[in-house]
Amino acid sequence: MEWIDRLGKVLVLTEDEGEGITLPTHAWIGNKKWRDRALNGGPWIFDKNLIILNYANPDKNPLEVDLNWCQFHVHIHGLPLWIMTRAMADFIGKRLGRFIESDSNQAQFMMGAKVRIRVALDVRLPLKQVLVLRSPEDQELLVSLTYERLSTFCYGCGVLDYILRDCGRRLDNQPDEEEELQYRP
Repeated sequence: MEWIDRLGKVLVLTEDEGEGITLPTHAWIGNKKWRDRALNGGPWIFDKNLIILNYANPDKNPLEVDLNWCQFHVHIHGLPLWIMTRAMADFIGKRLGRFIESDSNQAQFMMGAKVRIRVALDVRLPLKQVLVLRSPEDQELLVSLTYERLSTFCYGCGVLDYILRDCGRRLDNQPDEEEELQYRP
C-alpha cells in the first residue's frame, strides 16, 4: 500500500470532460527527461482506454488543465514523391490538429511509401481517414491517413471517447450486422 500513497502524491485525478489524469509540474522536478517522456511520449493506453496527460501549473486549479488534446503518430499515404516534403508534412499536420514534427525534420524531401508525422489531435472530434488536397492547377489529390497506437474508439463515428455500442450518433433502428461502419481497426 506504500506505492498507493506515493502515487497519490504525484497524480491528481480530475473529472473535466470525462476522466483524465493531470500530473503537477513538480512531480518530477529532478528529472525533466522522464517528465517530458511521460507527457509527450504517448499516447498512453490502459485497459484499451486512452489516458491523456498534460502539464499542470501548481498555481492553478487542476480542473482547468486541458485534457482534450493527445499526440499521435499519423501515416500519410498516397502523396506523390514531388510533394513528400517537410513543408507538406507541416501543412497536413496543421489541417489535422497541432503539428508537432515529422520523422524527417532534418531533410527537405522525404522518401518512402508514406510520410509519418506527430500531431496533437482534439480527441473530441472524429478521426479523419482521408484528406483532399488541391494543387495550384486545381487538381484534387486524395491522401489516406492511418494512426499508430489508437485506443478503443467508435467504429461508427471515429471518436476516441467511446466504443460503437455507446455511440449516440448511430441509428438505433439498424441491427449491428447490417450497419455499414465508417471506420475499421
